[in-house]
Amino acid sequence: MNTVAPSSLSGTITAPSSKSAAQRAIACACLAHGSSTLQHLTRCADVRAALHMAQGLGAQVDDLTDGGVRITGNPRLQHTTFNAGESGTSFRLFAPILCLFDQPVTLKAEGSLRKRPMHMVRESLVAFGAEVQSANSADLPPLRLRGPLRAGKHTLDAGESSQVLSGLLLALPCLEQASTIHAPNSVSKPYLSMTLEMLATFGITVRANEQRTTFHIAGNQNYQPTELSLEGDYSGAAFLFAAAALGGELTVRGLRWPSNQADAAILSILKDYGAEVIHSDEGIRVVCGDRKPFQADATHCPDVVPPLVALACHAQGTSEIKGARRLIHKESNRAQALKTEFGKLGCSIEIDDDRLVIHGGRLHGGLVSCHQDHRIAMSLAVAALAATDAITLEGSSCVDKSYPEFFQDLARVKGKVS
Repeated sequence: MNTVAPSSLSGTITAPSSKSAAQRAIACACLAHGSSTLQHLTRCADVRAALHMAQGLGAQVDDLTDGGVRITGNPRLQHTTFNAGESGTSFRLFAPILCLFDQPVTLKAEGSLRKRPMHMVRESLVAFGAEVQSANSADLPPLRLRGPLRAGKHTLDAGESSQVLSGLLLALPCLEQASTIHAPNSVSKPYLSMTLEMLATFGITVRANEQRTTFHIAGNQNYQPTELSLEGDYSGAAFLFAAAALGGELTVRGLRWPSNQADAAILSILKDYGAEVIHSDEGIRVVCGDRKPFQADATHCPDVVPPLVALACHAQGTSEIKGARRLIHKESNRAQALKTEFGKLGCSIEIDDDRLVIHGGRLHGGLVSCHQDHRIAMSLAVAALAATDAITLEGSSCVDKSYPEFFQDLARVKGKVS
């Protein structure tokens, strides 16, 4: 449990590494024959889950003295049971990789991920020849998988998540023949661009159209070991930027600009909010401004919604955020969790089909629940910085999933955290 009191932030902080990039890099490294080095690796729970999956696929994982990791790939099934923890990304990225082998395996999950339907995983893997079974009709984890995948041309539904599509893009180059995927309704397209960039870094070629809806994957390709320094995470930095925009100023280092990360979209929204955004060799600096109401479309970057809600609840007027349907099957039903918890603090949020309508003003203090959701916890913590009184967060340790040092970093830049 943490309590965050009203604060004005100042200083410089280094962003944690992108867990989305890290999980993709770990998957690529375990498919390569040889040793890859990944630097600037934040050991959050989701990254630890991906490393565990890689070890089950035959990779040797060695910690380096500077905080990086060496992954020596030797693709083969070491276990018959794999556990993705609470990482939906690891579950969906590694499921197709597990289906490269003609052996049955069970892919398990923990916590809230056990309640998240995996019908897209089943449908996509079955289309490419795998066998997928679930113990329940809702396609909830665990799933029993058996390959091998077979090359082909298929149209897939990626309207809820692009992660299983990214997983197929990781696995299909290992087949002997070429494949084509058409995903006309794919979402989170910046994450697909991240996957394509990571594949290219490890020597894999995938041709995609500009709309990121059609992908041609040549067969018989070999992953090449590489050395890679992971870029900073805009998903985590978004909360730091929001904190600065509410009061004070912060410089965040370690972020690449421009970036394929979807949550980099927050920078343009911050300008609409009235904050000043400055790019320099030192990093990206955000200075608070007028806290103006705004409109934003987060359909392709749903993880940015929680920090945007923290901003909107302190704006003098009504803000609208599109993309609420993308929030239902996360660690919590984020749309409902945001409505409930910010309602306890005096902010009215309406869920109108695919929109969140936030009636801003100013929050008061109080006791709130984090719903076992790291992004809900960070959103409430950031909003507390501009509230009239302190806010206490029950279950705030859930930030370990993506940003273990979040509260320590907030304190480092003069946030009042206890």
